This record gives sequence, structure tokens and C-alpha cells, in this order.
Amino acid sequence: MPKVKLGRSQKKKSGFSRIEFYIEFKHDEHDNPFMDEENDDLLREKPHTETALVHNTDQSKRTLRQIGSYTAAVVGMQFCTHLFSVLICSEYARLFCWHRSIASVTRCFKYQDSKSPLTEFIWHYSQLDRVQRGHDLTVTPWDKCNRHNPLLRTEKEKLKRHNSLHEEFRQMTINDHDDPAIQKTFLISYP
Repeated sequence: MPKVKLGRSQKKKSGFSRIEFYIEFKHDEHDNPFMDEENDDLLREKPHTETALVHNTDQSKRTLRQIGSYTAAVVGMQFCTHLFSVLICSEYARLFCWHRSIASVTRCFKYQDSKSPLTEFIWHYSQLDRVQRGHDLTVTPWDKCNRHNPLLRTEKEKLKRHNSLHEEFRQMTINDHDDPAIQKTFLISYP
């Protein structure tokens, strides 16, 4: 396979800062970090009991840490409200919806079936708008929106002098809690 040289701007756009959702593949079903069938019996016996949902093996914990770190990297590099992901272990898959403080996860299912929830998820995901996909629309590129705002331009220059790693900036516009007609704009550094 020929090697392709990427220009500087192409290198910047790759990686976790551009991911819409991710799929992690594992060949071994023991990498599955969650239990389904084991909980069904326990929940039937004691429906209001808190049950352990996570397998207590090194292999499954490693998978959970791995997908957790992928999610942390994506939400750390993007301004998003939530993130979707898929975990495939052997012939089974699970869907995730990650928020800043909680994650929702499906039961495992055979993803190779013709009416698989994975197929449905990918089709429905392709129909979603940016907000439904998790993009935070309160954050916009600074240069396009506040080019002529001298106060923010001064703050931007101060931040750059204080820390040379601040290369790119965004603005976050938030409605006032007491009066939604009033909007406040904040300058933030882009990861």
C-alpha cells in the first residue's frame, strides 16, 4: 500500500476531534464488560434490588476502561452534549449513549442478524440533525462570529500570551437564566 503524506491542515483534522461515533471490535466474547442473562434471574427474584451490571474480570474491566477512555478523549476534544458508540464482542454488540454524567447501554444482541438493532441505529443516526447527534450549537468558531468585538479580541490575545498552547478559540453563547432574551458570550480555548 502506498504511503500518503498528509499536509499540516489534514493532520489537524484527524483523530478524536472529528469522530461522530465510534465502534470498538473485540474478538473474544469475554471482553464484554456487562452482564445480561445473569441479571434477568436476579431481577425476577428481587425486582427492586440493585444488581451488579459489570463483569468482575480483568478482561471485561479492561474493555470498559478502554471504551471509557475513548469517550473521554472524544468529549474532551469536542464540544458535544452526548456521544454514541458501539461495542462489538465476538458475535454480539451493544449500543451506548454517553452523556457527561451517565451512560445508557443496551442489552447485547446479535449484530449480524438482518433486522439487527445495529443496522437500525446506523440508519437512524444518518437521519439525525447536528443537535440530535450531540453537537453543542451554543459553541461556534470565534473568528467568524466576533471578529469585530474588541473586548473578546483583547482577551484572546491575553490568553495566547499567557499560554502559547491556546491556538484556536470558540465562543459559547448562553441565555441568561432569569431573562432568556439576554445572551452572554464567553471566549473559550478549543482543545
